[in-house]
Amino acid sequence: MSTGIQELTVETLSHELTGWDYDHDNDPNAPPNIEAELEKLQPDHGHNDYSQLVAIPISEEEIEAASKIDYVKWKQERAEKPHKDGSFEYAEHSYLGDSLTLAWDDGQSYVAKNKPFKLQNGLEVTYGQINGLAGDFYGTVNPISDVKDLHEQQQRFLRAWYWLAQDTTRNPAEAQKIINTLSTEVEMVQAALDKHQDPSTVYPKIPDVNVQLQLYTIARPAECPSYLELAKINWDHFGADARTAYNACHSYALQVAADGDLQLAYAMNAFGDHFLQDSFAAGHMRTPRRKLHGSVGAADLCAKFMHDEDNAIGLSVKSPIGRSWHTYGDKRLLDKEDISNKNEAWNAVRASADEIYSAWTTKKVPACPNYAAWEYAPILTEVSSIVAPLFRPDGQRRKDIKKRCQAKYTNNYWYWSTAAEIKLSGLWDYPIKPTSDCKI
Repeated sequence: MSTGIQELTVETLSHELTGWDYDHDNDPNAPPNIEAELEKLQPDHGHNDYSQLVAIPISEEEIEAASKIDYVKWKQERAEKPHKDGSFEYAEHSYLGDSLTLAWDDGQSYVAKNKPFKLQNGLEVTYGQINGLAGDFYGTVNPISDVKDLHEQQQRFLRAWYWLAQDTTRNPAEAQKIINTLSTEVEMVQAALDKHQDPSTVYPKIPDVNVQLQLYTIARPAECPSYLELAKINWDHFGADARTAYNACHSYALQVAADGDLQLAYAMNAFGDHFLQDSFAAGHMRTPRRKLHGSVGAADLCAKFMHDEDNAIGLSVKSPIGRSWHTYGDKRLLDKEDISNKNEAWNAVRASADEIYSAWTTKKVPACPNYAAWEYAPILTEVSSIVAPLFRPDGQRRKDIKKRCQAKYTNNYWYWSTAAEIKLSGLWDYPIKPTSDCKI
């Protein structure tokens, strides 16, 4: 039996047919201390949240432009070169939601970045900061998409919302610590932009903050898992499950708006928009996350590797309104190649917030799931790529993981062995690129 990844050879990968319905916990290649060894296989790319940064409107001209469908392209076209003092026209960045201009209940409109919400437990956060904290940092042991009834899905959202917005045993201090810790990533991404570098090229240099984030959250009550424990059950962020999670949050927020509380509705909607934003990340579209899950974590790590590969190389997609583009994902939202995806994601978030305001003014709620945001989102059944998916919905794995564009598949694999082979290949180190068999 292998005792570590360095002893793994190609010959050890040939065993009886498995697929993902087999008892992968009994992989004969896995070391006895598999959980500790899995930690060594984890990618080291900094924080993995997709709710990345875009420039926020500052001038009156920008605020007007931000109401248009091509605002992000407008912003990109007007980006100035760095000034001599090192500052940049993208002077301040925040999460995707912070670029919104929100109509408020006082008759005025405000840039979301400049108008934080004060939640019931005293936490002051912006729309975009809620985007970033939702799901990745605040959730429960019960994923929203695990149940089919909309009312029960909404109740699960409300429990997740409780731990962010209402609980006073840990917040506001805990959430503020998380935001402060993530500021290092924000600063390094900004520095890359100042130098006209793609942020994805600097992610290997960003300090790994996962341990620190876990320490902040490890002593939580059982219902609210820690940062790393939430990541193990995060299928609410993937594919059709992400749409279910957003619909649950958005539908509840719409009713709150129609009942007269616009600010609370916006804040709740910001929580749901995290799942909407994830729907634009390539690695969240075809990764069979719900199926790639197991008790020891090897299956979950395989999902992470597929997620990273698709995010980095991207997928070709189109939306119901007829727009087509190439989408990337986590760590690539601000890359030059991802401007179209950033634009469509921003339009969806804007449509989501606008629908909340409309419900507040008209007292009418659109029927679930016929929401405006989905008109801009990729159609999941029509994504394509030069890269053959690492795992298919039928449970088969790409036969040669080192040949990204070779669409040959097998059931003869184990999760641990797959993860170890991926790590040893070096092909998942950033920047992740197509392999030589890909015709590009």
